[in-house]
Amino acid sequence: MESELTENQQKFKELYEQEIIISEGAMSEELLALFDAVLLELGSSPELMDTFIQSIIDENTEHVPSETEILQKQVAQMAFKLMQLDGGM
Repeated sequence: MESELTENQQKFKELYEQEIIISEGAMSEELLALFDAVLLELGSSPELMDTFIQSIIDENTEHVPSETEILQKQVAQMAFKLMQLDGGM
């Protein structure tokens, strides 16, 4: 979520990162209250809340390339090397 966060959303994000992602704990009373406040701000839409939380998780998760992504990169590198060899002759 690149858009400007509300004060409640920013507080929720910070607490969620600390309590859930870093500490791997459960939601505190404060975080649960912020959850309810943010859900209301998002029009009581579970889908939007899920997207918001997933964006927090994604920001804090290292991307591990899939096997397909690795193979695509290797194929592209080989194709580039072949083009260099063909061009050099």
